[in-house]
Amino acid sequence: MQKIRSKFKFRTKSDKKAPEKDDKTIPEAALQETTSANLYPGLKEDPAPPTKNARNNLFEGAHDFVMDNVAITAVAGNVIHNHYHSGQATDTSIQKSQSATLDALELATPVTSKIFTGRDDLLNEAVQLLCSDKQAHLAVLGPGGIGKTSLALHIASNEKVAEIFKNNQYFIPCDLLPDAPALVQGMLQILNLSPPEGKDGYNILYQYLKLSESNILLTLDNFETPWNYKDARENVRNLIEKIADLPNVHMIVTMRGPDGPGNISWHKLGTDSGLPTLALDAAKAAFSAFANKKYGGDDSEKLEILLNYLDCMPLAIMLTAQHAKQLPLNTLIRMWTQKKTSMLNEFGTKAGKLTSVEFSIDVSLQVVASSDREALKLLPILSYLPNGIPLWPDTVSQIWPEFDHLELAISSLLQSSLIFSQHDTLRMLSPIREYIQKKYSAETIHLYQMETFYLSFIDNLPADEALSQSQLDPHFGNITKILKDQIEGSLQQSHFDAVAKVTKYTKFYSSSIQLLESILNQKSYLSLNVEMEMKLKKIEMLRWMGNYQEAINMIQDIQRNAEVKLNLNDNSLIFEAQQLMARSHQKLGDIYYYQNLYSESMKAYQQGQYHFKAFGDQQGVSECLLKMGEIHLIQHRLPEAMAMLEGAKIHFDRSGNQDYSAQCLRGIADVQSKERKWAEAEENLQKAKHQFEAHGHTLGVAQCLIRLGDMYRLQQKYPEAKELIEKAQNHCDLLEYQLGAGQCLLSLASIYRIQDQYALAINTVMQAKLQYERVGHQLGVAQCLKLCADLCLLQDKKDEAKRHILQAKTYFEAVGGQENGIAACFQSLADIYKVEGHPDEVPMLLKAKETFESIPEWVGVAQCLRSLADVHSGKGEYFIARKMLEEANDHFKGSNHTLGMAQCLQRLGDIHRKLSEHSDAMEKLQDAKTQFENIGHHMGIAQCQMSLGSIFEIQENFAEASRMLEGAKKEYQTMRNRLNTAVCCKSLGSIYLKDNQVEKALESFEEAKTSFLEINNQFYAADCLWILARINRFLGNISEANAYLLEAKKLYGMIKDHFGVAECLEDLANISRMQGHLSEAIEMLEEAKEKFLIVGSHIKAAFCLQTIGEIFQMQEKFDEAMDHLNEALNYFSSNSEHKLAIAQCLCFIGRIHGQRGQFNEAVGAFTKAHSIFQTINARPEEHGYCLYDCGLVLLDQRKYSDAREAFSEALEIFTLIPGFEQEKEACTSLLKEVDLIESEDLEQQLQVVTLEEKNEN
Repeated sequence: MQKIRSKFKFRTKSDKKAPEKDDKTIPEAALQETTSANLYPGLKEDPAPPTKNARNNLFEGAHDFVMDNVAITAVAGNVIHNHYHSGQATDTSIQKSQSATLDALELATPVTSKIFTGRDDLLNEAVQLLCSDKQAHLAVLGPGGIGKTSLALHIASNEKVAEIFKNNQYFIPCDLLPDAPALVQGMLQILNLSPPEGKDGYNILYQYLKLSESNILLTLDNFETPWNYKDARENVRNLIEKIADLPNVHMIVTMRGPDGPGNISWHKLGTDSGLPTLALDAAKAAFSAFANKKYGGDDSEKLEILLNYLDCMPLAIMLTAQHAKQLPLNTLIRMWTQKKTSMLNEFGTKAGKLTSVEFSIDVSLQVVASSDREALKLLPILSYLPNGIPLWPDTVSQIWPEFDHLELAISSLLQSSLIFSQHDTLRMLSPIREYIQKKYSAETIHLYQMETFYLSFIDNLPADEALSQSQLDPHFGNITKILKDQIEGSLQQSHFDAVAKVTKYTKFYSSSIQLLESILNQKSYLSLNVEMEMKLKKIEMLRWMGNYQEAINMIQDIQRNAEVKLNLNDNSLIFEAQQLMARSHQKLGDIYYYQNLYSESMKAYQQGQYHFKAFGDQQGVSECLLKMGEIHLIQHRLPEAMAMLEGAKIHFDRSGNQDYSAQCLRGIADVQSKERKWAEAEENLQKAKHQFEAHGHTLGVAQCLIRLGDMYRLQQKYPEAKELIEKAQNHCDLLEYQLGAGQCLLSLASIYRIQDQYALAINTVMQAKLQYERVGHQLGVAQCLKLCADLCLLQDKKDEAKRHILQAKTYFEAVGGQENGIAACFQSLADIYKVEGHPDEVPMLLKAKETFESIPEWVGVAQCLRSLADVHSGKGEYFIARKMLEEANDHFKGSNHTLGMAQCLQRLGDIHRKLSEHSDAMEKLQDAKTQFENIGHHMGIAQCQMSLGSIFEIQENFAEASRMLEGAKKEYQTMRNRLNTAVCCKSLGSIYLKDNQVEKALESFEEAKTSFLEINNQFYAADCLWILARINRFLGNISEANAYLLEAKKLYGMIKDHFGVAECLEDLANISRMQGHLSEAIEMLEEAKEKFLIVGSHIKAAFCLQTIGEIFQMQEKFDEAMDHLNEALNYFSSNSEHKLAIAQCLCFIGRIHGQRGQFNEAVGAFTKAHSIFQTINARPEEHGYCLYDCGLVLLDQRKYSDAREAFSEALEIFTLIPGFEQEKEACTSLLKEVDLIESEDLEQQLQVVTLEEKNEN
């Protein structure tokens, strides 16, 4: 641990020598500038200089005198402080027993702790200020135990700060220095200054600071001690303001309170009130570090509970963590609930500011008690309120009108940091609040005033649910505490009225249920009707919070009591019992409904409906009918759902119950949406939404917005959908409606998926899943898992996708009546099998189709037929595929599913395209495009344009092809589909390249590459880089080509694409070969060959071998060349499609044999190559070179006739190829040479014959 130490030299009182060379002394002349009298207006100069043997001491001449509980005696020039305890905690900052000794100051300087979390931003901010060119004075403020000293130490010990101030930074523990003279004396000690005889320490300090050539950093810790001590403030203010005016002095001050001392431009770190408490994550990290333990799983949740009790206060965290070394978290939580702040101390240590939270609080309490009695009287009232006092400037005088100086008392408490203001709310940290309540009790009159205020506040809430909830929110903890205590003391009618109002708000159920329980505990005050109403309300609240079993237990208890009454044959009791049975069954139906137990829910509603009918309650009958209609809707029984919802709506309209009528309209719209009757569904949802808004029913509005957003999403209207769903989410968050929040998040995730924002989609759907899990909504969990699987599959995470889809299927099966979801899981499994090339793809699709048929869900059936058609199309079985698509189209048409019909047309067009039936293909694709345009389906429009562009490209109509691709690109941009936008750019690049528009091609590939990199699609980005490299190489931009290839190779390597890496290596090798770096080229080609072999691409490996052979031939390393060429030849010979490559290898082998003088072998190789060239009719120039090289060998063999034939055939080939003039000339020249040689040979032969004839004669 690093400790901030002052540089000092020890002196004893017997030292009379002159200061040594390294003592810090000030020239005599400089001492004339300032005296203690003009620096401290309230002080007088010493009447006479001290004697030679006396030490300069600010308390010189003082003998026995008393400063509150501290007796100070001057003995032999030393000050001795003896404390007398009065029973209360005494601030060590007022213990001056060693204030003038350097040892005491050094020992009071704490070390810089290694455990430091959650303050990095503040640390960096402070370091930046201190290291700037400007003077900086930093104020680290806040209550005791908030971590002020720790932050100051870390700032001062920062490497950058240490570099700036070097050895000129000093830590002064001001809790030992209670006034200005003591501060001066302490700073002299820390600065190791030795004043000359006859000069006061004040001059020495000021002149040293003023004349210092270096920047100085003073850390004044616990400055509240001298600032608040008795009447010392004026002198302390003068001192610190004088020091602050010195341009080379920078200060860090730590003190309790919201403001720094004096009229100094302090830069406050943290909030206006000072340092905040730690964030929860930082608090957990600190606790774990102090306890030297790791907390995961359930322990992590328990730790969060404990830290929230402690309000994440650093000192409380440290002290509790010390206990955690021996005690489990459960014990610590129990200790807090029982002992509160009594547990927040360091065991076996004397209480102090750093070892006891209660002691630390008492230090501030003493300051308040000595200065403002009215503030002290206000403290227990404030500590009673867990929410503090929201909007306190307008509120406090309404609650407590009898206080004379209320605002001044609050100001005094703010200055002490016992309370703080946050967003106009007076708050108190939990440990401080608990200790104040333990020490002081709020007066009865003040509690009554708070109750009166809040009863009036509740009574005057606005009618609008959202507005009234927002007004209640900041007060609700206070309301719960006050009403609960008052109800338990004396239950009044006003309490019934208030509880009835606040229990309407679902957001506060976890708190307001306590008020219901308090009323139910006062059973003697309740009539049977009131008691039952309260119990039924509690059941509803438990159901909403997901406490299903407790709610069911209460219902069973009610039903047992009702059955007893039914058996008594008392008509009055029977009527009451029927009511209880009806309403309890209805509540039971709600519980099962929200648990997705639809069969059980349906039975409960039917029972409830039966009992409601028995005593003629048509409202109850219709409510049950509405819920049964919703169950039929979920189970896809659309006719039954519509009949029940319309029947319930008729009754609600007659009775004028607009709220329930709106719920029916919403359900009817859901049916119409499933039937894809979008216009009717939207109209009914808008009507329902307006009715909910008229009655201030925020939840109903949110549910309508969710459905409208989903409807737009299904119609591909993504911006409109997103806007509505986000608006709904705001309503759900406001109401803390977790089920609705889950629905919103799931819908948003679906939109992000369409827009290729996969990371955001995954994060959002996992949040949705968490919301559904919290409320036990299995169907929602299943839907989230299904979407997770789809997202994983899109990112090629097949194993994760399969795991998610199997979990989703299990959930769908557990819910029951979810054949639609189960069939969708089969579809997704088929998609996974398709990617894996698994043979079960078709059986899984048939299984999905069969499940959809059993519902029946004809859209699902059609989707399966369409997928099966894709399978057959992929196998080239176009007739079967076409037949299935036509059947799918009929189903889509019967279901009024325009999107499905357009997609079938699109696929039929693609089949025609694959069969090169371009006219039919274009007709179908144009029709499909028109249908997609009619419904605003951007994806379909873009896909048709891409297919049409492909046809135009094949027809070499590049203008139309590029126009179509540009159109597709715009559609994808509208959808914010960045992946397909980039794919369009890449395709446009290919079209421009074919149309010789090289600059446009380069721009398109660059744009595509950038887009692919932005969405982290490394494969396509690498592909673009590879193409860009090839174009640049073609243009002669070799260095650019090389750079693109290296970047492409890196990306291919990151995704472990061995083939891509190998292709890059192959091209890099060719560049190296061109540049004459043959060894590097061979090395890269060998590596490329190995990677091609890893992925089973033997032919590509053979090409590498062939090129290596060519290079070895150039280097005249014929053995190595022959080995590589023969190995390549073996690979090529295994595949009849690569005759050209075989011929090329044979040509190189022939040349090597020729160079070695192995003429027969050379001619054999060339002859074989010549035979192959004649059959493949490809690359005529290579055929010409083959014949030319063969002719050269034949010439060397003096087979002039054969050579002439070879050169003649070569000449014939080169003559047909434009640009091969040199080759033609070479062949012509060699033919003349052959003729010449032959004529010379003939002449020689004639001469020989003539000579022979002469000899014979």
